[in-house]
Amino acid sequence: MKYTPDAVHEPQPEGEAATLDDFEPHGLRLRSRSLWAGLGVALLSLIPYEIIDDQPQLIWDLFGELPPAAILATLTPFLMGIIASLAGRWTRYEANLGLIIAATLLGGAAIMGLGVEAGGWSALPLPEGLNLSPGFALLALALPAAGASLTADPDRGWSLRWGRLLLLLALPAAAAFYLIPRGGEALGAQIYHFLVFQLSWTTGVAYFSTFTFAIALYWPAVIALFGLLYVFKPARDEMPIFSLAATFGLPLFWGLWTLRGLLTGQGAWAVFTSLGMACVLASAVALIASTLATLAARRPQLKTTLGAAGALLIIIAIQARLSTPPPKGVDWQLKPRDEATDALYMGALPTWNRARMRWVQGEMAGTAQAYVALKAAEATLMARAEALDEGLSAAIRALSRDSMDAGVAGRRWTRAIQGVNDAAQAASLPYYLDPTVYFFKRGEGMRRLFQLKVYAVERVDAVEVEGRAFAALHVARLDRGGGSGALLGFSRDAQPFAVVQRAEIDAFEEALKALAAQTPARCLESPIEGNFECGQWLIKLIDDGALKGLDAAVSRHELQHQIDGPGLPISGVFRRLNRDLSAQSLGRLNRELSAYTAELVSEEADPRLSLILTLRAAAGGGLSRVGRLILHGLWRPEVLDAEALPEGEVALAEAHLGLMALTPAEIRARAAALWARLYSEQLRLTR
Repeated sequence: MKYTPDAVHEPQPEGEAATLDDFEPHGLRLRSRSLWAGLGVALLSLIPYEIIDDQPQLIWDLFGELPPAAILATLTPFLMGIIASLAGRWTRYEANLGLIIAATLLGGAAIMGLGVEAGGWSALPLPEGLNLSPGFALLALALPAAGASLTADPDRGWSLRWGRLLLLLALPAAAAFYLIPRGGEALGAQIYHFLVFQLSWTTGVAYFSTFTFAIALYWPAVIALFGLLYVFKPARDEMPIFSLAATFGLPLFWGLWTLRGLLTGQGAWAVFTSLGMACVLASAVALIASTLATLAARRPQLKTTLGAAGALLIIIAIQARLSTPPPKGVDWQLKPRDEATDALYMGALPTWNRARMRWVQGEMAGTAQAYVALKAAEATLMARAEALDEGLSAAIRALSRDSMDAGVAGRRWTRAIQGVNDAAQAASLPYYLDPTVYFFKRGEGMRRLFQLKVYAVERVDAVEVEGRAFAALHVARLDRGGGSGALLGFSRDAQPFAVVQRAEIDAFEEALKALAAQTPARCLESPIEGNFECGQWLIKLIDDGALKGLDAAVSRHELQHQIDGPGLPISGVFRRLNRDLSAQSLGRLNRELSAYTAELVSEEADPRLSLILTLRAAAGGGLSRVGRLILHGLWRPEVLDAEALPEGEVALAEAHLGLMALTPAEIRARAAALWARLYSEQLRLTR
């Protein structure tokens, strides 16, 4: 069946062979682009996962620390590119080729989207490059590129109609990209405020750089708007300059800015990563545009349509199952500690861990003394574990084996530690190991140091929220004594529970009592407005026995982190009041904002004590923005509608002391209302 205008919508007859003459122009372009653009999309899987001290961490270096869904998401661009290239080489009928590539792109987007979400629950989240949230931007570029090309032959009525439709659809795609809120605020507003901030300090020739940067940021909107011209005046040829600008304009801007960074001293791997992302962007837009134009020209065969749809549904269902968030909460029946278990957890495990770290850090590496010490500690560890429980022994053996693997990474170490904790839980042993991964420089590269901390589990706080179980372990450190009061509790998304540190809370209580015993009494070591008045409240709370509820307040704080998880939406109020923060800082502080606010609703702790903790956060340091917003938002909620919070210590002291004079019930009610205001939903755990 040769190409004629009358046959553009007819599918190739089943089983009939095709030649290059059977491909109409858009199909020929797709066939060509599928070969090189497929390889461009595949490049995304080869871009460094992260760069530490200008040393690339590639995906195959990190297989051990990623969950299956995240691994699949990271490899998906490579598979997508290979499928597109092979399909362009072997598929005979152009509409079938378009359908295969469309299904590949849609399936890949779904797999990567689900994988990014799954990676958020991991010890190592997936990089932003795999998050296809700018999918609407790709459409806003690809739709006009394809639409303008289709209008080139107005004698073909179907072509003009499809071209105009695609050009019009680019407008809602661009609007969705800029206007749909992401993290509490629309991207268009974020870009606008960023540019206003840039222009506030830009001078001289730097205005030109800011102007070109603004064009790049708004390029999808510019293309969508200019594409409307072809609705009224068709293009003169099937590859107008406009379509080339829509496809390659933004990657060109990206490349120019990358080369500018190279001249200012960016690392080689950072430049490679940025140029690679520009290639991926150009390849993705080119593939999408040609696929749309080809599918507008001809219908695919029925069996290909059914096969592609079935494969797409199966793949998405598998990834959705792999991406299920980990279960939270534990049923940990605690047996009393005894001499044998203490000998393992307080003696053998810390001794083995110290010997292992001396070997890894290189203090004694390569010496017979280091090897003998490590093997002796390992033998003692295994002997004590085997005498206690078979499951625990197998888990500790796996931990010992994995810890000596030079290629071991953070996720693998975390899984090994979790295996020991699972075995202890199954045996009802009241012990918990906490995994930590540190980075340190050795020679020309970076090394990972895997640490563990040993705790005794004193009790388990279990709660149920909307049918889901959550838990907080109250623990005491065994492999060192005392507490610094620096970290009262912590929560990790990869673990099924939060942790409350009894020794740290005890040390912090003593520090508060010491502040209250000073003359005059105070709440903070450093001078701040209202410090002495707060000290009088602290004395009253101590006399009333309110410090006994500090562990309950910490438990409620850490449980909120478990409930929120990595997908907590960024508060629009918090974003608006902190536009200068980076995305990483904004996300971290947003989670603390939720937890500090939720802590104030705990019925097992006096919220006035939590208000003192909030004041300490507001007084300075990394959490000052969180503490200030909570205190001002609780005292006068209307200030949250302003562009900035009240400045100065006087306003902060007024808010804090005013709140301290309220009843606990009033404070809890205000805290619940503030959380609902910040996150546009009701607090799910209100006790």
